[in-house]
This record gives sequence, structure tokens and C-alpha cells, in this order.
Amino acid sequence: MFLKSRLKVCCSLFIIFALFLFIPSKDVSGIEKKPKISQKVAPQKVEQVIVINDSNLQSSIKVAEDLVKKGEFQGALNIFLKSYDFTKSVLTTINLLQKHYEKIASDPNTSLSDKEYIMIRLKRMENLLSKYKEAKETSAYYIGFIYTKRGETDKARKYLFEVLESVPFDLNKESIWMKTKSLLLEAYNLEGEF
Repeated sequence: MFLKSRLKVCCSLFIIFALFLFIPSKDVSGIEKKPKISQKVAPQKVEQVIVINDSNLQSSIKVAEDLVKKGEFQGALNIFLKSYDFTKSVLTTINLLQKHYEKIASDPNTSLSDKEYIMIRLKRMENLLSKYKEAKETSAYYIGFIYTKRGETDKARKYLFEVLESVPFDLNKESIWMKTKSLLLEAYNLEGEF
């Protein structure tokens, strides 16, 4: 008899324990459990890394010019800044190498085949200089333009002044020189003065 009563108690405890396991949404007291509140973390906007090189320089500048036309200044500025840095670095490298090549080409002890090789390289450097100089000037102009439109005139002046120094003088209203002059005067609050 004692064994039967212990068995009934154990079975009762087992059934109660099983109920707790199989009915997770209800508390024994009849109070419903509230669902857990999970905090959702907003996905972070991933900045696209812009890589400018010789193969995509011209197309990147074109994309940035289109962004300026649409008024999307930040995206355009990022591209123009990268293009400017790239072209500046390439121009510095070309100028450094060009001096060395010219020195070797003018040395009377340099063989004819080496001189021919160097002359071909110097001609290629001249072509690259004009290409990269133009890309740098375009990038500098648009950087100055964007900074002027954003009211960051101190930053704008640096780039606009550089463009005026490097671009040939041209009185045509659509020339980069005249556009740059107008932006620079706007940055100084001297529009129309000279």
C-alpha cells in the first residue's frame, strides 16, 4: 500500500512536470507569458569604396559630372576627390620619371637602343601628362564648385585657385577658366567686381 501511494505521488509529479514542459506559453497560475521583445538593429549603411585607376578615370569623372547635374553633391564629391588625388599622384610620378629619362637620353654614353626606348617612353609620358592634367583640372573645378555650393568657401578657394593657375586664360563664358573665375569671386563675395 505504501508503495502504491508513493507510485501515485511520483506519477502525479511526473505529469505536473510534463505539463510545465509541454505548455510553455501558460504559467501555472494562468497568467500568459509576454513575448520577448527583440531589438532590431538598423543595418548600417556601407560606404562604397571608390577606387580610381587609369582604366576607369574618365568614366568615373563622367559619372560624377552626371551626379552634379542631378544635385547629388556628396556622391560626386567623393568621386572627384578620389580622381583628384589619383591624377595628382600620377602627375607627380610622371614628372619625376620624366626628369630621369631626359637625363639618361641626353647622356652621350647611353646606347642608341636605350635612347630609342627612352624617347618612346618620353612621348608616352607627354600624352599621359595632358590626359591626367585635364582630368585633374576637371576634378579640381568640380570640387571647388561643390564646396562653393555647400558654403564651404575655404575649401573651395584652394581648388578653384589651382584651376585658374593651370587652365589657359579664356574669355568664353562657357570656358572652365571663366566658370572657375566666377566661382572664386562668388567664394570671396566679389561677384561681378572684375
